[in-house]
Parts: sequence; structure tokens; C-alpha cells
Amino acid sequence: MYGHRSEPLPGYGGGVETLAVTQVRGKAIAVTAGNDDTIRTWDLATRKPFRPPLSCACVEYSPMATATRAGKPVIVYGDGEHGLVARDAATGKRVDSKEVLVAPGELSVNGSLVATTTEDGDVAFWELSEGSHARPVDASQVDTVALGDRLIATASGTQIRLWDRTTGQPAGKPIASGGQAEALAIGQVDGRTIVFFWRKYAPGRGGIRLWDAATGEPYGKALSFRSTAMAVTRAGSRTVLVTGHEDGTVIVWDPRTMEPLLPPFSGHHGAVSGVAVTTLEGEPVAVSSGRDGSVRIWDLAGLSG
Repeated sequence: MYGHRSEPLPGYGGGVETLAVTQVRGKAIAVTAGNDDTIRTWDLATRKPFRPPLSCACVEYSPMATATRAGKPVIVYGDGEHGLVARDAATGKRVDSKEVLVAPGELSVNGSLVATTTEDGDVAFWELSEGSHARPVDASQVDTVALGDRLIATASGTQIRLWDRTTGQPAGKPIASGGQAEALAIGQVDGRTIVFFWRKYAPGRGGIRLWDAATGEPYGKALSFRSTAMAVTRAGSRTVLVTGHEDGTVIVWDPRTMEPLLPPFSGHHGAVSGVAVTTLEGEPVAVSSGRDGSVRIWDLAGLSG
């Protein structure tokens, strides 16, 4: 049965700002950053803390993600004192850092390559392992960035640019997005590389639109409602779009049709701040965090085929 898998995990009294997931020694782990300047890890199977909280001088809105370094899972976050910091997800020990003025917003990760926007409006890359390479791109006044296997997407104002990751050169023509981006993502849908654009909310405007990276043309339908979190990820063998909303609901979408794959999940008291998908006990689950300070798990077992 789809739906609530467990009681909510305790989070933060003041709310969870950012959510990520990873696998540590075969265990499904959720990582949360809160507005109390701590980063916490949770064992999703036991619904208990995985290790003690980590203190951080987290950048505003707590940009945080999970990546790999030398084949091991790490937590990467924006720190006001040290720039980008990487900590071993199993031990919590600091293993690397990079001096960069991280702007508030989402980090983008592809394996062991991390991308962030800077306070100067540029894009900075951090190669955590050998072979995780990206050439600098000639983008300025960047609001957000997304990494794909072969492409980089940047959003500046109402324009999206695509770049070849190997050469750093433009890939195709600029895309007129029609609004400022809250976040971008790149995913594979029916063998096509698709750019997912989450529009920054304005009264009467918002929503998510998709573009075909090869043609620069819109792909499928647009979602016109306001969302508070977005993730493009794999659930079993398919790509799914997961959104969180101000009313506390989480929705899993088929990006080919932009129709819900399941009824909405509800349980958060207030806005959803983060969404992700991982594998728990051999089955896919969605994980969500909320401004109410909770982390919840949702069963997606029927999507594994």
C-alpha cells in the first residue's frame, strides 16, 4: 500500500531547512540541516539518529547535499566560515573544504562533482574525486545551477543556458524561461535529456516547466501551482518528479504526462521544505522534511517496476 510508512522522525523545533539522502554501509540515511546551525543524520529503518548532530556555521537557507568522495558518501554544505565543507557521512569528520563564497540556494551534485552559485553570481565547481571534471562556464548573474552527466544548466534572470560539461562551451540556444528560477534539475525521460525549471513564486505565478535539452523546445505540460520543494530522481527504473507544497502535501509525478503517479501524501503541518527518494529495505521510498520540524517517509513500492 502506498502512503505513510512510519511516524515522523523528530527534526528541529524551528523547522528543517534542507533535506538530502544517502546510503551508508547499506543503511538508508536522511540528512537534514536546520535553522539551529546543526546538521543531523537519521537511520530511516530504525527512525533514530544515525550519529550525534554536527555543528555548522551554515549559510542562510542551509545549502546542503550528499555526494561521494573516493567512493565514500559525504555530506557537503555551505559554511559561512569555511566555504564549502565535506564531512564523512559515516563518521561526521571533516574531510575536505573549498574556499568559495556560497550563495543561499541549492547545491547541485552529480556523483563527486559539486556545483554552487557564488555571492558574485558566478558558478563554482568542486571536484571531490579525480575524474569528476567540469570546465568553467562563461555565465554571470546566475540564480541557480544544475549538473547532468554531460550538461550543465544555469539560470540567469529569465534565461536558461546549457553548457557542455567537457568543454564549458554553450550547448544549443538560450531558453526563455518566462520567469526567475528557484531551482533547476536535469533528468532523463524516455531517452531524452530534460531540463526541469522550478519558477520562483510571485503572486499569480509559479509552477514547474520542462524543456528538451536537445531542441530547446518545451517538453510536455507545465504545472501552474506553487510548490515549496522539488526533486528529480529515480524510483526503481523510472524518472519521477517529486514536489512538496505549502499545505504540507507531497506529490509524485510522471514527467512524461505531468500527472500524479499516486494520490498526494499528507502529514506535515505547514510547508514542505525538502523532498528526496531513496531505497529502504529493497523498495523505493520518498522522504520529506517540513517547516514543522519533522521528517516523514512515504512508501513507493509499486513504482519499482
